Amino acid sequence: MSASTPTAAGLWALLLSAPLAGCAAFGPNLTGAWTGECTLGTATGDVPYTVALDLKEDGGEVSGDGTLDIADPFAEPISVEVSVTSGLRRFGTAALIVKSDSGGRLDLEGEVTDNSFTGDCFVESDWGQFELERD
Repeated sequence: MSASTPTAAGLWALLLSAPLAGCAAFGPNLTGAWTGECTLGTATGDVPYTVALDLKEDGGEVSGDGTLDIADPFAEPISVEVSVTSGLRRFGTAALIVKSDSGGRLDLEGEVTDNSFTGDCFVESDWGQFELERD
């Protein structure tokens, strides 16, 4: 038997570990309540958005709704009802488009673990960082 010929024990190990490796590679699910903050850098300074989302994931497609509380230092604070109009998670990364009824849009793109979702957030040309935790 050559070094490249698999043994019976090696084949069994491969067959038994393949399903487990497939599950681990798919990554954590986003279903649940998430809260945190996105801080955008704007021309007039940092603007914090408090984000609360209730997400549902089915086969990597993400939907949901929630609220954004915006504390602009140069305007009155506002609270906006939002919905996730487009969301996709593959392995440990996700991208969500969160929109309000008035047409405002917040994009979230980042890394997902069991209890955190962190990365970059965008509103038009303003960019920042976000961190959401599973409730």
